[in-house]
Amino acid sequence: MSEGLSFEVPEGFVRLPTAQSGEAADRVAEEFAALLGLDGVDEGTVSVAQMLALYGEAIGDAGFDYAAMGLFRSPSEPRRPVSALLMCTRIPVPRDAQGQIESQLGELESLKDGTEAERVQILAGTALITTSEETQTVPIEAAEPVVLRGRRITCWIPSPTRSTVGLISVFSHSWPDRDHVRDMAMSIFDTVEWGAGDDTTP
Repeated sequence: MSEGLSFEVPEGFVRLPTAQSGEAADRVAEEFAALLGLDGVDEGTVSVAQMLALYGEAIGDAGFDYAAMGLFRSPSEPRRPVSALLMCTRIPVPRDAQGQIESQLGELESLKDGTEAERVQILAGTALITTSEETQTVPIEAAEPVVLRGRRITCWIPSPTRSTVGLISVFSHSWPDRDHVRDMAMSIFDTVEWGAGDDTTP
């Protein structure tokens, strides 16, 4: 059985549903309206919330226990918005493989596909932090395509019993603020704690 994982989520994040729920979109709309300082939920907020609810369900279908979308102002330029997607899952480790966790993380550390990796000490123990970047071209009708650059920072942290590996990932297309997003991700990783139970609890 996998172990329970908890971590702290900074202000500015709204949890997305990772399972189908009739009230999920309504909750997301209300929380985003409050986050943006709106007086109430309008049609545009509802449309965005419905899209994000579907996005969260897709993330859940991909095996993640938790997902949240964050919206902030840039510390460098307050008028510039910054967004980030936070995802988490717990990966059970078969009993006969629990003694090989360190070597398996070592294989991730030696990836040569452009992914950077480093071992860091966080509250929950020694973790492997991987950083990867991606570029996406979005075609625009009757205009030049838009090139989006994104960065993903992922924390791989084994539980004390080595029966579970926690995976917490922060992804953002806010390229000018990539260093700020990384600092935020590292602050989240440093709050990870393992405990009894079988769930993910931000």
